[in-house]
Amino acid sequence: MSESIEPSTSTTTTTTTTSSTTTPTPPAAKNTGFSRNEATVGITCFLGTTAPYKGLLKQRYSDFIVNEVDLDDNVVSLTSLTYEDPTTPKQDATATVETETTTTTESESESSKPINTEEEIIKFNKLKELVGEEQMEEFKAFFNGPSKTEITSTYKFKENKSKEERTNLHKLIKDFDLVTETKDNRVVVSAGCNTRKRELARNVWGGDKPKFVQFVLHKENKELLDAIGILSNVMHVNQRSFSFAGTKDKRGVTSQRVTVYRQSPENIVAANQRLFSSIRVGGDFKYVDKHLMLGDLNGNRFTVVIRDVSGDDELIAESVAQLNHTGFINYYGLQRFGTGSVSTNQVGLEVIKGNWENAVMLILGPREGENEDFIKARTKYKENGDADALLQALPKYMVSERKLLMVLKRDKKGFYNAINSLPRTLRMLYPHSYQSYIWNKMASERITKFGFKEVVVGDLVAVSKNNNNKQQQQEKQKDEKNEEEGSGDVVEMPVEDDGGDDKDDYQVTHVTEDDIKNKRYTIDQVVLPMPGSNIVYPSNEIGQRYKEVMLEDGVDEAKINHNKTKVFHLKGSYRKIISRPINLEYKIYRYDSAKIPLALSDLDRLNGKEEPQDLPDGKYKALRLSFSLPSSSYATMVYRELLKQPTNVLQQQQQFNHEKDNNNNNEEDNNTKNLKRKLSEFANNDGDTTKKEQNNEKEETTITEERDTKRSSSIPL
Repeated sequence: MSESIEPSTSTTTTTTTTSSTTTPTPPAAKNTGFSRNEATVGITCFLGTTAPYKGLLKQRYSDFIVNEVDLDDNVVSLTSLTYEDPTTPKQDATATVETETTTTTESESESSKPINTEEEIIKFNKLKELVGEEQMEEFKAFFNGPSKTEITSTYKFKENKSKEERTNLHKLIKDFDLVTETKDNRVVVSAGCNTRKRELARNVWGGDKPKFVQFVLHKENKELLDAIGILSNVMHVNQRSFSFAGTKDKRGVTSQRVTVYRQSPENIVAANQRLFSSIRVGGDFKYVDKHLMLGDLNGNRFTVVIRDVSGDDELIAESVAQLNHTGFINYYGLQRFGTGSVSTNQVGLEVIKGNWENAVMLILGPREGENEDFIKARTKYKENGDADALLQALPKYMVSERKLLMVLKRDKKGFYNAINSLPRTLRMLYPHSYQSYIWNKMASERITKFGFKEVVVGDLVAVSKNNNNKQQQQEKQKDEKNEEEGSGDVVEMPVEDDGGDDKDDYQVTHVTEDDIKNKRYTIDQVVLPMPGSNIVYPSNEIGQRYKEVMLEDGVDEAKINHNKTKVFHLKGSYRKIISRPINLEYKIYRYDSAKIPLALSDLDRLNGKEEPQDLPDGKYKALRLSFSLPSSSYATMVYRELLKQPTNVLQQQQQFNHEKDNNNNNEEDNNTKNLKRKLSEFANNDGDTTKKEQNNEKEETTITEERDTKRSSSIPL
């Protein structure tokens, strides 16, 4: 029987601090590539006290089901593979059409007037800045006039001898889907076939209808970009027309929202006829005004089957109860630090220190556990600096390396330019990774020093601005001394949230003696900073340890702020030290075969499949967990805390299962080969470097540094 766990309520009791346990030494494993030890990235503590036990994660990819949680805390599910337009009347259709036709005839003069879209109005305003109001109005009349559909129709802007200004004008006019050329220093606009396409699209879509459609993408054992690439081919739509809130793990069954530009729901569901069975699209459909952006989610709902569990039922129940009650340390998982022997935080340290050559050589140099041919090519480059030779040896999916080498081909000593040539989200991954490493180390020290039950003087806590305002009103009734004691240092900065309130509604303050006395805060509010220029450190021993640990690495506050190199400037942010699984449920199964599914996906339910059955006399035991996590927490840390097993050991088990899957599943290997756009080995798993590169111009101005940090931590295994 499935069991729900009542969520625990945190208190600020002053009971004796409970010590955390430390990570056991992982057993030796076969060399299946490089395996990073948790301690090297600051992960050393557990919260619970239950005994460790073993289990197999992702023995089947269908053992890992992820449903996105949207900004309204709704769990996203594939609810239908068809679409019925709710605005289309089902009766008296003929009468309706006749009425509409009559109305159109009577108001023909009104309907014939052009209605410019919001997007076109914005472009007209930009044009006004370039050429002035008079020429803008003339062009607008041409654009909206009946003659624009004629191939021979043209509009000529005034002579402009500035090549730069003409170039900017060409770019802007082409955004109107018109054809331009330069004659006698004048930009000449002609309608051509582009206008006919634009006119047709605008008339078909309708002026008042929101220009994006949101739908649900359901995929199995497939990279998100591969799935979208296939979908774009089937629908004959540019891949850039699709947007999403976050990537989901390949090895699993996932459902998430996707938006597409000006494509009808009917066209979307029609794609199911030509898609692989591992990809399905459908409802809940919505017309929306804005496309999804990375980070537009509150988290994910996980349904995970852990097979061949060694613990008895009592141990499992106790470990689940402890996990629900105490939560887990909100560490950045191993995924944050890359899969190679050279971790991203090592590169990030050199970037922060401004040692550009060292940073480049760490990325391009030989590394343990890699293909032997790659090791040889990397070693030769380290010896002779022949960028072209290494470029030819490395495959195209090694995004970071190839971009660096393209710059170094032109300038052997252009190390800074090489690093700076990477897309912003990729190049910032390195210093962000170093920030994460420092955060992990400080979280371990905070838990080891002060435990995980009590708030202590000097801690930093995240406080809702609204709650803080109420508190300040109450403080006015106290004497001046208590007012001063309770005020603390208040800093308004983004907090990596628990998926609840808007992060902009938080501010950070130091805990005082008066706060402790009045039990004003709980451990769930305690945060630690990611080093940067706009943060404050705890005012207790942990704050001092930040400075000591960074100085040991050769980093002081001046370097972390990067005054000289603003490209890599780090503002910093805050992250809660304790996270908790939300709405945690579990069920223990007995089963006889690993081929028996123990969890249903959205598509399974649409197809009417029955719930898995427990076999009382089954040979094996499995634990099925269901829980939600905020987008700033790592699912690997949940399994780590539950099983009391280091994640590098769990990942070695996963690698074995992954290789088995690859050997047994070749459904579309040849068909999708041309769609593979793998990340560099350094890219974290919740951002996709290639997608970011393709959408660089569109997204760089809208994605903040704090969102970069957030989206890199919405992590399935």
